[in-house]
Parts: sequence; structure tokens; C-alpha cells
Amino acid sequence: MGRHRFEMPHPHIPERIQSRAEIVADGAIHAVGITGAAAGAGALMLYSAMRGGAAEIVVAAVYLAGLMIMFTASAANNLWLSARRRELLQGLDHAAIFVMIAGSYTPFFVLLLDFSWAVWMTALVWGIAAAGIATRLALPRTFRRYRVWLYLSMGWIGMLASWPLMGSIDWPLMTLLAAGGIVYSTGVIFHVWTALPFQSAIWHAFVLTGASLHYAAVFYGVANAV
Repeated sequence: MGRHRFEMPHPHIPERIQSRAEIVADGAIHAVGITGAAAGAGALMLYSAMRGGAAEIVVAAVYLAGLMIMFTASAANNLWLSARRRELLQGLDHAAIFVMIAGSYTPFFVLLLDFSWAVWMTALVWGIAAAGIATRLALPRTFRRYRVWLYLSMGWIGMLASWPLMGSIDWPLMTLLAAGGIVYSTGVIFHVWTALPFQSAIWHAFVLTGASLHYAAVFYGVANAV
């Protein structure tokens, strides 16, 4: 382990080639993620349709679309063994993370904030997502250098609305949201530790855990909003 260094990957250095065992492990995690997201999507949409109104159905659909897009794009990028279309798949993977973050915030902003705060915060988070995707497409090398900080900053941008949200969030919901954010942020350590064996699988395990916690938070939030 002493020979492995912790470093930010340089955009001009090729990625470390994964072993077969690493690819299998990463594939298993993605399979669990996609299967779980699909099952969770069915449960959340059914609950929203049966118990909620139009707002609950729409925000649940937006959140679930972002979740499925993220897992699908990540699987395509990380498990596609051919070099062909790799740049395209990597771009879609990076863009999907912005969609997932914005989609994860949408239910809480729309359901828990008053109208003016909901409009401004929802517009802000989706505006940042659009800007991030545009930057990835127009300036891919610059984006790769700063992508970690962009994701982290966007992931914690909800703190701007912490004061108005305090009156609407109880401790269980706050715990789920905070735990998910901490898991995602901790996982970034392994995302940038590219020399670590099974680095990709470990990173995606953190993503799966964080996504599961935030799914529980969304379900809880929708259930308590109806």
C-alpha cells in the first residue's frame, strides 16, 4: 500500500487499467444500483400517485429521472471496455451527476420551501447544472481539473436555504440528508485516489450508499408532504 499515492488525476495522464476482478466488482455495484433505483422508482411513483398530488408526482419523477440517468450513464462509462465512444460516455457520465444533484434537491425545494424560495432555489440549482454541463461540453479539459470542486459545491448549495428549511425539516429527514451528503463527500477521497486498487468500485459503493440515504430522505419527505 505504501507505493500507492493519493493524488488528483491529471487530465493528460491515462486512467489506470483495471483488473478483471475490479471490473467485476464495479459491475456488481452498478447492477445493484440500477436494479435498486428501478425498484425504488416504482415504489416512490406508486406511493406519490396514490397518496400525493400533482406536485408530489412531478418532483418524484424529476428526482427518479436524475437518479436513473446517473446510474445508467455511470455504468455505460465505467463498464464499456472499448476505447471507442469513451469520450462521449465519459461526458455523459459527468453531465449526469449534475442532473442527479439538481434532481435530488428539487423535491425538497418544491415541497418544503415557500413559493419564492422554491422558485429561486430550484432555478439556481438547475441553472448551475446547465452551466456545469455546458462547461463539460465546451471546456472538457478545464472541467476535468475542477470537476470535484464543482460537484462538492453544488452538492452542498442547499445550505443557502438552510434557514427557511429548518421550520419544515424534522430530525429524521435532516439526519438522512446530512448522512447522505457526508457519505458522498467522504467518497470523493476514493474518487481522486486513482492508484488505489478497486478505487472505482469503492467510490461507486459510496455513491450507492449516499444515493440510498437520499432516496430514503425523498420518500420520507414526500410521505410527510401529502
